[in-house]
Amino acid sequence: MACETLTFYNHLWCPKSQSIHLALKASKVPHKTIEVPANGKDHVCSESERSEPALETKDQKSRNYREVIEFLQLIAEDPLKRSKQERILQHFVHHILPYFEKSVILSSPREGLDLFIEALSFIENELISSCGKYFGGSHPGVVDYGLFPYLDKIGKWIPAFEPNECPRVQSWVKSMRQHPLVTNVLSQDDAVEHLKSYSQSLNSS
Repeated sequence: MACETLTFYNHLWCPKSQSIHLALKASKVPHKTIEVPANGKDHVCSESERSEPALETKDQKSRNYREVIEFLQLIAEDPLKRSKQERILQHFVHHILPYFEKSVILSSPREGLDLFIEALSFIENELISSCGKYFGGSHPGVVDYGLFPYLDKIGKWIPAFEPNECPRVQSWVKSMRQHPLVTNVLSQDDAVEHLKSYSQSLNSS
């Protein structure tokens, strides 16, 4: 597959889009970006009427969030790093992301957040065992960029960490927020209406 045939449908505030956007930029994979406006009802819309941010090939085969990050890992990461980061990504998608979503849509956010923080102990331990302050070591890898937009919403969309909760994750979030690629690519606007739209998209899925 020729990488230059890739088309990325991007929604500025959506965490999935932010993850893919950062990973694409970090991987330096040739692609075309289409900025997709909010449709005012749930998630995103486009000429193809898709309901999720996506990466498409020339033949219109769509890749979802996890498939996109795994695809970019295959291109960007060396095999040793890739094995560890695949494990982190799979655990995040299956065992952590659902609690993030619950903490966003529940009427009592703390209920979901307690489970979310408990699940983050896996991520905390992976950072402790890392040979640097990032999952990728001394420099961020594809998984760092993939996970960051979700964990960056702590204290913005959901209640902030207590000082003693996941200190390595908290330190990692601060480092990622200051990273040049993150500051150049991501919008700093995480307004309340964005949270509302994200919550509506989860309820309608």
